[in-house]
Amino acid sequence: ADHLAPDGIVVFDYSSPTLLRDIWNDISYEYKVPEWTLTCGHNFDYEMRRAGFVITCKRRGITQWREQHYQYTLDLCDIQGLARANGLEIVRVRNLADTGFTPKAHTHVYVLARRNA
Repeated sequence: ADHLAPDGIVVFDYSSPTLLRDIWNDISYEYKVPEWTLTCGHNFDYEMRRAGFVITCKRRGITQWREQHYQYTLDLCDIQGLARANGLEIVRVRNLADTGFTPKAHTHVYVLARRNA
């Protein structure tokens, strides 16, 4: 909250623990277009409670760039508590796939703003 403009917001996407731990665990896939291949690999580290994502982009078989990302698992209730503890409030949340909200969905979009004092 300290780094936001007075009317600023934070927008982020959320992936459920079930999605990261069970559905995406140990999978990989490729997207191909002429001359380019984007490879994505997912795995879950149970000890660290996080999902690892490796994204590699190749052009004509030569690696152009590679990224490693981590996403930590949080329960929906944890997000509310973390937001409040850091001076933020959830002003909007919806499923990633549509404009509604259900906790059964595996992905959501959150909008947070400074909490009114």
